[in-house]
Amino acid sequence: MSSLIFLTDQDNILVATDTLGTSSKDNSSSIYTTKAFIVPHLKMIICGTGVDLAAHWFIQVNNGSVVRGIDHLNCHTPDALKKIWLDADLINDLNGVMKTSTIYHFGLSENSGCIRSYAYRSTNQFKSETLEYGLGVKPPVSVQKDIVFPEGIVELMNRQREIESTKPIMEQVRIGGEIVLTSLTQKGFTVSTIGRFADFAEDQQIMFNNFKTNNR
Repeated sequence: MSSLIFLTDQDNILVATDTLGTSSKDNSSSIYTTKAFIVPHLKMIICGTGVDLAAHWFIQVNNGSVVRGIDHLNCHTPDALKKIWLDADLINDLNGVMKTSTIYHFGLSENSGCIRSYAYRSTNQFKSETLEYGLGVKPPVSVQKDIVFPEGIVELMNRQREIESTKPIMEQVRIGGEIVLTSLTQKGFTVSTIGRFADFAEDQQIMFNNFKTNNR
C-alpha cells in the first residue's frame, strides 16, 4: 500500500509517492522501494496503489509489449492486468482484508501530444478509466484551496499518515520513507526526492533486523 498524489493538466504531470514497502503478514516495515516507474520510450509513468502490482506490470510493459504509446497500450492493459492478477493468486483475502490494486498510467498521447491519464482497478476487473485533468490524492484527505504544489505534497502526505495511524494496523495504508516526485512535460522527465519522514531511520533499522532474522 502507498501514498499517491498526482496533479495533471494538458501539458504537465506531477506524481508523488512514498517509498515504504510493508510485510503482507503483519503490515510492518519491510523495505524501501520505488513505486513510480518512468517508461521513456513510451513517454509515460506507471504507478499503483494497494497490492504491489505496478512493479510486475512495469516489467511486462518494458520487456514484453510492442505498442506505440500510452493510448495504444491502453487497448491491451485491462486483459493483461487481469491475467497477472489471477496468475499471481492476488485475489485472495489477506488476514480478513480483501486485497485490491489500482494501476495508473500517466503520459503523453502518441495521438494528440497532450497528457493522458488512465486508471485500472482490480475492483472493476481492471477496465480502462480515463481520468480528467486535476488533482488525485490516495488515500483521500481534504485539500485546502490555497495549497501550493509541489510544496504542499509534504503536508498532504503527513496528513495521510496521521489519519491512517488511527486505524487498526492491518487496515492502515502505511506511508513512510521518502517522498519521491516524478514529473513529465513535453521536455521530458525529472525525478527528485522532496522529503523524508521523521521515522525513516527507525523503519530502516526494523527492516535490517527483520532481514537478519529471516535469513539466519
